[in-house]
Amino acid sequence: MTELNKKRQIVLEGAHNVRDIGGYKAENGKITRWKKFIRSDGLESLTKSDISKLLDYGLSIDIDLRSDMEYEAWVDVLQYCNEVDYYQIQLLKDLKITFGSLGGIYVDASDSCKKAFYKVFRLMADNPEKTILFHCAAGKDRTGMTAALLLMLAGVSKEDIILDYTVTRENLHSVLDRFSRENDENLKDYLGSEREYIEKFVDHIEKKYGGAEAYMSKIGLKESEIRSLKESFLEDAE
Repeated sequence: MTELNKKRQIVLEGAHNVRDIGGYKAENGKITRWKKFIRSDGLESLTKSDISKLLDYGLSIDIDLRSDMEYEAWVDVLQYCNEVDYYQIQLLKDLKITFGSLGGIYVDASDSCKKAFYKVFRLMADNPEKTILFHCAAGKDRTGMTAALLLMLAGVSKEDIILDYTVTRENLHSVLDRFSRENDENLKDYLGSEREYIEKFVDHIEKKYGGAEAYMSKIGLKESEIRSLKESFLEDAE
């Protein structure tokens, strides 16, 4: 893991894949803004110390991308925090799960779940000054697609987007290895965060829609909302 990736890590006791997506080289000599977007795995086991650390970091909005079933089984404790506005948006509600490749599922999600992606990015665009955390269960699939679209919008290189996605493997290697051993051989591909999975997603967004900005327009965001979202995520490099 690079020194910059280490800097992005937010080390907590009750979650293990929590990281800022700031500091990436973006377009026009800018970088992605620090303390703007945090990607994370499940937050059901956060300690009081963890919550204090996130609040000190500036967190004010929590977007839970999980299903109703996951929400009920593993309660996001931040919804009880008065300082945080909590929103649940089921990102994959309209996706018909098929046992294709994981990258193929990401592609299907981008086409089938436009309403949910719209809700996520509209909420982000409406809160340009706030620090926003978004998460799913492992911080890998739903979170990974959302992060990739944000990074694409900012003009981050494809290679950096891929590397951001693959950090999950380093952060959750012990958990993913255990699940891999305990589950059917056919499920192993769905537990990883291999570069080709997110690469297929990025390529699809570029080829079918013309990039993240065009995709966001296609799903219903206004030009002013896309501009607000993009500008809020960029800052001058030091």
